Amino acid sequence: MVQHKKKNKVQIPQGVKPKSKRKGKKAKKRPVQHAGKSTSTSVAAKVTRTINRRNEELIRNRAAQDTGNSTATDCSK
Repeated sequence: MVQHKKKNKVQIPQGVKPKSKRKGKKAKKRPVQHAGKSTSTSVAAKVTRTINRRNEELIRNRAAQDTGNSTATDCSK
């Protein structure tokens, strides 16, 4: 025997849609990372290194001329 009040089942009237669970919001998908991008970054790094080396050589040569040294040390690799 039941010792508490029983819940009565409620019937939904005709024409009413049953409740459904809402889908949670999905996070935005990140763009696909292509393998080609890694090569472009390595090329950019090489270009940057060569430019920096040339600039350092120019600065060393100018400093050597200003101080009066006839031979500039060449540290290019």
